Amino acid sequence: MPREIVDRMRTGRRMPSQYGAATLLLAQDRETAEVVGVAHAIPPVQWLMEAGLDGPLCLLLARALVELEAVSVADSARGQGLGHQLVDALVRAYTLQGYQAMLGGIHTHKPHLKPYYEADGFHVLGPGTPLDLQLPIGRLRYPAEPSMRHLVRPLASHVAYQHGVLTGLLDRR
Repeated sequence: MPREIVDRMRTGRRMPSQYGAATLLLAQDRETAEVVGVAHAIPPVQWLMEAGLDGPLCLLLARALVELEAVSVADSARGQGLGHQLVDALVRAYTLQGYQAMLGGIHTHKPHLKPYYEADGFHVLGPGTPLDLQLPIGRLRYPAEPSMRHLVRPLASHVAYQHGVLTGLLDRR
């Protein structure tokens, strides 16, 4: 595993339950019990708070959005679909919990990841392109660094993505 991902998983950081659920999935080799894959997702609470949203709206969005923080598969386990299985398990878990969209990001210096995430149902935005969330109160911009590409995948049937805008979040179903 890349060291920075392993270190991130060991932070022990806890999030109050009212802000949703963080999930860490580990895949182990059946014979050696060695960890050969990890996937981590967490609601983007820090970004929502930094965006200056009031408490109730922040809580609602923290229960509607989840961010795919990391997916990593050991060299010895690549090419077997393990990464896709981990992402699919996260998508299923958060969909069942009522989350409406999964966000993420990839570095522009890793262009091979674009088709990988597109195969998992994500829309991959251009380098540095912000993602706009169309909310009942107006638009909220999720900025992007020039070295990053946003990922977005609707998880609910009433949520849609088109041309840099995610619509339907927090709409009454």
